Amino acid sequence: MAPRPFGKVRKLKSGRYRADFPRPGSINPNDRIAAPHTFRTKTEARAWLAQQQAAIVTGVWVSPEEQQRLKERQQENTLGAMVEKWWEASSPWAPSEMRAQRNRYENHIKPTFEYTPLAEINSRMVAKWLENLKTIPRQNQKPRQASPATRKKCFELMRRIMSEAVDRELIDSNPLIGRRYLQRMTQCQEGEADTERETQLWAPQEIKAMIDELPERVRTLFVLLAVCGLRAQEVRPLQLKDFDFEQRTLSITHTVTGMGKNLTFRDATKTKAGTRTIPLSNAVIQEVKGHCTRQGIVAQSQFLFPMQDRPNLPIPEDTIRQHAKRVCKRLGYDGYTNPHSLRHAAITHAQRLNGVILIDVKQYFGHARTSDVTERYTHSDMTQLRLIAEGLSDLILGTA
Repeated sequence: MAPRPFGKVRKLKSGRYRADFPRPGSINPNDRIAAPHTFRTKTEARAWLAQQQAAIVTGVWVSPEEQQRLKERQQENTLGAMVEKWWEASSPWAPSEMRAQRNRYENHIKPTFEYTPLAEINSRMVAKWLENLKTIPRQNQKPRQASPATRKKCFELMRRIMSEAVDRELIDSNPLIGRRYLQRMTQCQEGEADTERETQLWAPQEIKAMIDELPERVRTLFVLLAVCGLRAQEVRPLQLKDFDFEQRTLSITHTVTGMGKNLTFRDATKTKAGTRTIPLSNAVIQEVKGHCTRQGIVAQSQFLFPMQDRPNLPIPEDTIRQHAKRVCKRLGYDGYTNPHSLRHAAITHAQRLNGVILIDVKQYFGHARTSDVTERYTHSDMTQLRLIAEGLSDLILGTA
């Protein structure tokens, strides 16, 4: 007698076939597992039942409910789902940097990797993504190959996301760490223009000439950027109460980032080291006092540098950049001074002052890490290089 076939196949009124079989391990005869779809022929239905029977016999069969749970778990472990949970729970960056990183993610990473399971992302997949990375076109423009700077920043964010996935135990290791060929792909390739502008070291006389050319309304702001090396986010929200004219000090305790709808006030600085009280020279104190007199600033809570048509808001960073750009153009300077390059100049020149040591510079300018002072903010010029040339010549040869 032939064995009873596994499961049942029924013909529907539509002419198609439905297949089902008893749930493994269940004692309820009505507890059956139906195929997720119908079949065109009886042979196809029987073939599906044979596959299910083989899976049960070999111990690899998974119930539909467990398959659904696995599918949902995989969806939770996609890159897009993890990033949204991460950024909803906490912001890994300051507000302005967070906006930049989110834009980078939305424009360059999300379109490719949003629904990709984290466990499936590997270095080859990321290499292909970097190779095809395009810019976001503006109106009436076609997308073009992303610049080295854009590739570098996008890759750094992608690597950070994968490291976060490791920390959350969603994957065992970061497949992007230690892959030197991926780092090379972010660098300037043959025939490609490097769009990263090298920070230029401005000489003291060039900075003085620029300050003297600025309108009265923003002259003192640039004095604080150049002489005190303040960050733009530190100088924009300055109020009269931040200055102690008797002790000749400035307290930096709050910052502002962004503009317009993205304007964000923070009762904190960029880092813990950024919260500081610094001494001011008598010349800077007189500059600030004169500015307050000329601008009619008398209330302790008034902004020293307000928006021109909205005095209850701080000056936008774009306005600071535009003033620098116009003045440098009039003076015939090569390029224009980004406000932050004045901080670079202040830190570099401060280290050349007699009696000043590195820890003094770190504390005055509010840097959390000494390496930032030496590696990112210190620049050389031909005068300093000539000191080395003459000094070593004199040391070794006895004459310069």
